[in-house]
Amino acid sequence: MSLYTTFILVESVHPVGTPFPGGLQVKYDGEKFLCPVKERQKDNPGAVCGFCIAEQDPETM
Repeated sequence: MSLYTTFILVESVHPVGTPFPGGLQVKYDGEKFLCPVKERQKDNPGAVCGFCIAEQDPETM
């Protein structure tokens, strides 16, 4: 499902509004998807972040 979402729909793996700990969530700014945890998951081999099109939300770095 994640591959379909990313490569066919061209959307972030987690839908906009997906809640993350700390009250953070995935956003869409009209041009790109912004993820609050992407940078923190880059070394996690079980995370889908490696192929997700979302970018790190600069407000949560």
